[in-house]
Amino acid sequence: MINVVNIGDNAEAFIAKGCAAIVPEGAHSAITLFRIGKNSRLTSLMIHNWAPYVSVGSKTIGVVGENSTYSYYYVKLSPVRALGLSTSIKAYRNSQVDVHEATYVHRNTNVNSSIEIELNGERAGGLITTRGVVEENGNMNTRLMIKSNANKTRGHIECNGLVLGKGTYRTEPILETKVDDTFLTHEASIGKISSEQLFYLQSRGLSEEEATKMIILGFLASSMHGLPESMRKYVELALKQLSRYGKGL
Repeated sequence: MINVVNIGDNAEAFIAKGCAAIVPEGAHSAITLFRIGKNSRLTSLMIHNWAPYVSVGSKTIGVVGENSTYSYYYVKLSPVRALGLSTSIKAYRNSQVDVHEATYVHRNTNVNSSIEIELNGERAGGLITTRGVVEENGNMNTRLMIKSNANKTRGHIECNGLVLGKGTYRTEPILETKVDDTFLTHEASIGKISSEQLFYLQSRGLSEEEATKMIILGFLASSMHGLPESMRKYVELALKQLSRYGKGL
């Protein structure tokens, strides 16, 4: 499947889309190509809803023109056999690219995510935030890169993993520059649900199961910062699916 999005100059668009499996087993691949002209804004939300024995590959390639903004939000919550995500975006003068991912990795599932933002114009900016929750025997790999090829650019990567049981979470934040007038930063963390958080919520009357669910939902939702209110309801509905699919939920 191929999706093509072309946003002209001096325009603004919002896209809310979903991709779902109607069969329990199979494979799916998709590519999205987009171009944003000058002085424009595109906000896009993707919710993936697959089946336990489906393998999925998804690739996004885009160009963001001068003085324009691209904000992308990705949510994956339901079980899937394997998932490969690849995002590559080029940002030009005075443009801003924000990519946010929230991914729940179920038992015996492999997820690989690669995000690259290339800053090719002065005063271009890039932001990547990812949140991954990995269940027992699940596996998640993230490769996150911001590359600066122009002066007066800035970029930040923030990747956080939450491991439930003996899941595996690997993250590789990469910063690269070919100029000296840029400011690139990153932070990363991997951990488990803290006993202090559980104790606090349970002391307020929640069961351990309810407290665990609240912590996981809050952790994933934190990557959706800046999501327009008109799109937030779709994410809230998707997050509720964890009550059907998530560990202990």
